[in-house]
Amino acid sequence: MIVAGFCRGPRLALPFPVRAKHWIGWSAIGPHGSASAACPMCLGTREPDRAVVRKLVGPCWSAAAGAYSLDRHMTSYRNETNTAASQLGRLEALLEHGSVADRANTRIELASVLSASDAQRAREYAREALELATASGDDSIVALAHRVLAYTAWACGSHEVALEHAARALRGFEQLGDLTARARTHLIVAMVLTTQSHIAGAVEEVLTAHRLSAKSGDRQGEAIALNNLGLLYARLGQYERALRYRLECAQIHEQIGDRYRFAIALNNIGEMHRALGRPEQALGFNEKALELLEKIEPDGFPIAGTYRSLGEMRCADGELDAALELFSKALEVNESSGDESGVAGSCIAIGNLHHQRGEPEVAERYLRKALECAARIGARQEERAAHAALARVLRERGAAEEALRSLDRVLELQELMFDEQQSRVIEEMRAKYDAERKEREAEIYQLKFVQLEEETKRREHAEKTLLQAQKLESLGLLAGGVAHDFNNMLTAVLGHMSLAADTLEQDHVARSYLERAHESGRRAAGLAQQMLAYAGRRQYEMDTFELNAIIDRARTLLTGVVDSNVELRFVLEPGLPPIRAEETQIHQVLMNLVLNAVEAGASSIEIRTSCDPRGANEILPWTELGQELEPGGYVCMTIADDGQGMSDDVRMRAFDPFYSTKFVGRGLGLAAVLGITRSHGGGVRVKSEVGQGSTFEFLLPVQGASSEGAAHRAEECTGPGRQRSGGVVLVVDDEPLVVEVVSSMLQGAGIEVLTASEGGRAVEIFQEHGTEIDVVLLDMTMPGLGIEATWRALRAHDPSVAILFTSGYERERALGILPANADFIQKPYDAGRLIEALAPHLG
Repeated sequence: MIVAGFCRGPRLALPFPVRAKHWIGWSAIGPHGSASAACPMCLGTREPDRAVVRKLVGPCWSAAAGAYSLDRHMTSYRNETNTAASQLGRLEALLEHGSVADRANTRIELASVLSASDAQRAREYAREALELATASGDDSIVALAHRVLAYTAWACGSHEVALEHAARALRGFEQLGDLTARARTHLIVAMVLTTQSHIAGAVEEVLTAHRLSAKSGDRQGEAIALNNLGLLYARLGQYERALRYRLECAQIHEQIGDRYRFAIALNNIGEMHRALGRPEQALGFNEKALELLEKIEPDGFPIAGTYRSLGEMRCADGELDAALELFSKALEVNESSGDESGVAGSCIAIGNLHHQRGEPEVAERYLRKALECAARIGARQEERAAHAALARVLRERGAAEEALRSLDRVLELQELMFDEQQSRVIEEMRAKYDAERKEREAEIYQLKFVQLEEETKRREHAEKTLLQAQKLESLGLLAGGVAHDFNNMLTAVLGHMSLAADTLEQDHVARSYLERAHESGRRAAGLAQQMLAYAGRRQYEMDTFELNAIIDRARTLLTGVVDSNVELRFVLEPGLPPIRAEETQIHQVLMNLVLNAVEAGASSIEIRTSCDPRGANEILPWTELGQELEPGGYVCMTIADDGQGMSDDVRMRAFDPFYSTKFVGRGLGLAAVLGITRSHGGGVRVKSEVGQGSTFEFLLPVQGASSEGAAHRAEECTGPGRQRSGGVVLVVDDEPLVVEVVSSMLQGAGIEVLTASEGGRAVEIFQEHGTEIDVVLLDMTMPGLGIEATWRALRAHDPSVAILFTSGYERERALGILPANADFIQKPYDAGRLIEALAPHLG
């Protein structure tokens, strides 16, 4: 059954069914009001539904457990003569009957009955219930046992233990999908938090209980939660808000036809009106509550509180006879129910009223009775009030000495109550401080965790970027080295082909084969050039251009490679600053990317330009490639398509040389794009998702924003006064095949050749034959004496010496710090290109 407690401080709804005289409620909420207790196991109903009882406590009442029928079990909740002692007797007789689950349920029932009158004993039964429930393997009983333990732990003052068991119960009920049980458990958590003065947390728990009850369709549960919200806000002094919740609570009770609960809710509403200083409204609600309670339970515990509340209002209005009648009724109900605290309170009210009416003897008799009751139960509040009233009566009767003793006791009790109150305040403050400290620690931990997570992500990104940059740099070095050696070999191959072709008649059948082989060799040389471009080793003849103009000149070429069903759009921002670029290479970038978009199935390709200034102190990382651009002004060129896009793995490898997702392809298109961009001092970034297309962004520095090259002009390599004495060439190269084929090509042209395989030997030969040598064909990478030392030694011997530099690398990479205007021929070359390059220096 549910009981409603009317005391001088309202209490929150109890989570278990107990008899009125054994009821111990929550801590006081405020100076006015009343509350009702609710049983979460029987869904808060005064007379539990048969189906609910059968579901929750049926196992205890099985045939094996005894001859107690469901009807008799329900009757035990509402039969006034069925005392708590008789309930305990019957339940204890069933302790060892039935299955393990039955015995666990019996102990849960005992714990619920004893929870208010003997919390320690109830807790022991709850512990035994949990052990048996765990052994039974029934998750629903385990969860219920945890909930009972949570309540009994709270009743014993073990708040943290109560919260721990409540948390376990909540997890169990959540797994079972029992919303109603979860709601009841949240109410227990709210009880604990209220005891700890953590009202905000308690409100949150009750709101959760209300939400779960609404979701499960449990209107009674909704009403209980609303009632408890009203009590909590009353404790906070927010009576208007508390009144709104109690009005909603009463409305639900009326809708579902629970007249008993509706009466209690009306009385609670009246108490809120009293707290708000509205006695007329309060009187109306209390009288309606009394009318209902007199019909439903004329001798029950709740009606006594209603009598006293109405008596106090009548007394305040000066209707002393009516007030006395109400107080007397309250006393009669309290005496019949055995509520000593209620008896003491009613006797004090009657004694004060008789004193007010000028009847000190009668007043003294009631006040002394109140003292006896208060002394028996240790109710200091009632004892202090009774002694204070008795002192006034005794003083008027002339018993000054006895009145003084009562006043001394009043002071003594006030000190004790003050000390207890201060202790409670200190405990509440300590609990509040601990809760706030834990919240702060949790916030700090969360903040540090977030910062650590962000720092970890930054470091992972930096490591990923560094690894990608190192990989690209390594691949670049590899590609450049391979291209250099490849060009050396192609020089020998192409040279020998040229020599072989020269020995054949024009109509010789082998000549066509040699020409095809020569063409393949030239295409291989082009492949090596692409590898050098990827490595960023190529240096171009830069000039000043406006990017939009370069794109405009490429429109026709780009339109020609795009199918008619593919839309090619140009969105060019006017007034862009000029850039330093090599136009054909920018065309190559555009061509490669447009072709890639077409092959990716794009139906729309857009080429955009914009200005992208960077702050003076800003370093711009380009994530995929690990690049960092120098601060300054940049022009941005964007090529976006709606093709099939790339996965993260493909995007990270898109610029690797020889990597391709196409069945046919060398995988050097994007590699060359990256090299061209690097050579221009710019950066590239890719954004792509599978099915979302790809976007390539290029930043190109505006004119004067970045270095235009480390090379500087030096003095001329050839002097105008040099006298040429004939056709003699000193060939300096460490590759024997190259030396052999070059010598053959030159000798075939009637040119005398001297050879050296390293720089030191070349200097010695030049010192011996300096006046005879017209030009030195000098390879840039040789063992022994380095290229710079060789060049300086030759110039030291003859400042006007003519030197034609050659290398498998491109011009700027090969020359390095040597004169920027030096003569240079890149490998591979044939006899015609070589003779043409040497001709200006030959006699």
